[in-house]
Amino acid sequence: MKISLMQPVSTNWFRRYAMRLAFISGLVAIASLIAWANDTAVVAVSGNIAPMGSHPSIRMISERVEAKLGWDTAAVRCEFIFKNEGKATTVKIGFPEQAYGDVSPIKQSSFVSFKSWVDGKPAKTKFMPSKEEEDAGVTYNAWHIKEVPFAAGQTRKVTNEYTATLGVDSMGGVFFDYVLRTGKSWKGTIGDALIIVDVSTPSKFYDVQPSPKGYRLKGGKLEWKFHDFEPDQNILVRLEPPKVLLNDRAVVLADPEGFARGGIHMASARYLEQAVKISWDPKTKDCVFAIDDHTLRVRAGATKATLDGARELELPRAPFVDRSGQLIIPIAAVVELLGGSVESGPGKRDLKMRIP
Repeated sequence: MKISLMQPVSTNWFRRYAMRLAFISGLVAIASLIAWANDTAVVAVSGNIAPMGSHPSIRMISERVEAKLGWDTAAVRCEFIFKNEGKATTVKIGFPEQAYGDVSPIKQSSFVSFKSWVDGKPAKTKFMPSKEEEDAGVTYNAWHIKEVPFAAGQTRKVTNEYTATLGVDSMGGVFFDYVLRTGKSWKGTIGDALIIVDVSTPSKFYDVQPSPKGYRLKGGKLEWKFHDFEPDQNILVRLEPPKVLLNDRAVVLADPEGFARGGIHMASARYLEQAVKISWDPKTKDCVFAIDDHTLRVRAGATKATLDGARELELPRAPFVDRSGQLIIPIAAVVELLGGSVESGPGKRDLKMRIP
């Protein structure tokens, strides 16, 4: 038995497909929770360290942040050198975790992993959901808290390593935001900072758009260097997917990792619904596209396609059913087999497709 199309398309499905859990994180003191959260209520996976209020004696001598971006996550290592230029003191430091999108409030961290050290020794942290009101659109705020004592004149190194999910917008764009502004509340200026973001993996699919200016790109890594500065902006790496249009309507591509391996534009078959009639057999996993007097039959898991019930053709990649139940097809190849046109866009991975 055949039914019309695969599944009805809804905004809820689109949200689940395009929005992943996004985090804002960084080390700030508990007293600056509200102000910091308001300043950084955007998609981010990491952030700078800040003490409680404006600390009178502890200065950040240097920081080194290394982030490696994957397809879905960012693995981050942060090293901070502090010097206490005053009397002995203890600072309670909180590493914030914030999420928004299609997620629910939680009682446990949603980080893939989180570890902390002080002077090379493991530091125990306590995860505490925030009792403050969340910003608009934010699902939850939470904190990884620890206390760090400083003797008079002591220099200490604080290290954090964690992995968190990247944020993704509804058009498939990916975001990595490292929050620098929270470093303002340490004594004086920050001595030196080196921020390294490895984009070698996602750059095989996405167009990398970093800010602010002044970075260096070498070997697939973005580098920002700062000296004796008071941070007034954050590091933002926006990853834009190829611009693909079908009859002047945007198409969100699927499977960036697969594109990196083979260069094939994959997208949901539902995008062709605007131009052709589609039927789907859930038992055989056959999908038939019909336009005028022509039909094209494809099957999930097979590279063979059948045109007009007789002619066998080879697809550049086999269609597949994704986790949401949508049939993902090599959309440019299917458009051409249905008599449509495919042209390259201004970007090297962009496409402009049209079906009469």
